[in-house]
Amino acid sequence: MSDIRLSSEAQDWATPSDVIEAARSALGAFDLDPASSPLAAARVRSSLYYCPPMDGLALPWFGRVWLNPPYGRHSSGRSSQALWSERLVGDYRAGFVEAACLLVNAHVGTSWFAALLRAADACCLVDKRLRFFRPCGTPGPSPTHGNAVFYFGADSVSFRTMFDRMGYIIGEQHGRAERRDNAPCGHYAARD
Repeated sequence: MSDIRLSSEAQDWATPSDVIEAARSALGAFDLDPASSPLAAARVRSSLYYCPPMDGLALPWFGRVWLNPPYGRHSSGRSSQALWSERLVGDYRAGFVEAACLLVNAHVGTSWFAALLRAADACCLVDKRLRFFRPCGTPGPSPTHGNAVFYFGADSVSFRTMFDRMGYIIGEQHGRAERRDNAPCGHYAARD
């Protein structure tokens, strides 16, 4: 049996409540959780959520979104975090998503993570490894990767206020994030 900390065998892990509450406070409420489960939906409390067998990637996204996408590989062979992140960025830029908080692994050497740094209005690099909870409610093992919470929206001050205690905030400037096309840390090669 493989070490669950090094794999994506289990998809139904609950996000720590303090992260969800900080995101809810930054956004005001959640209208949609497109990558949910019954366990997660009870904690997130969005107006609408999509969970298997529904395909959240294929359904409409709108309003204020909470997104903790599946980790591991999608059936297409691509990173699930990359696919869900690309969808969020596209729908935000198109105006379907008003604001969002996205929780992902802090894979700073990947192209999808670099793309998020360029697209997001702010990001919190969480200064500890988040411990997710099993469906039975007990904490899981310590994860092998750190996490980042990306913010998309017009009120980066609220995001900073809520997430400043959790880690290092990047991308927010002068109380209102500027839309930008270049990575805040310069140009570098990244892999998917």
